[in-house]
Amino acid sequence: MLFGTFVQTIVLTVFTYKTDWDEQLIKARTRIDRWSKLDNDQETITNTSDN
Repeated sequence: MLFGTFVQTIVLTVFTYKTDWDEQLIKARTRIDRWSKLDNDQETITNTSDN
């Protein structure tokens, strides 16, 4: 079990090191902008939370 934890840590470290975080940020912002902007003919989102 200790060996599996070691392997998982190494793999995740390599993935984190190899990831282009600036590119991922651009992709995430593009997706958020695409889904968060509403057209004029769509309903607007209103805050319906109870305080």
